[in-house]
Amino acid sequence: MNPVRSGLVKSPDAWQWSSYRATTGLSASPSFLSVSATLNLFGDAEPRVLRERFSAFVIAQPEDPVPVDRIRSNEQILGSLEFKERVTGGRLEVDDEV
Repeated sequence: MNPVRSGLVKSPDAWQWSSYRATTGLSASPSFLSVSATLNLFGDAEPRVLRERFSAFVIAQPEDPVPVDRIRSNEQILGSLEFKERVTGGRLEVDDEV
């Protein structure tokens, strides 16, 4: 679970067990952490730009905030209603006891 979304901290840099601070250059990187491997996922640019892209990615709100609710649900098929209907061939049972 994301510690920010779950309300454990207000920002990613406040979570002490995260690599966020090292990856964004806010603190030194431990020897076991390959910051460059993560930053290279954000394109080919100067390290400063890659750190900014990484930070923006982590801070961004998800387009679909519903997945957390889906994970906590008792649904057997996870996904949008359209996806569920395709998977079930349109035979989607609705549980009214949610």
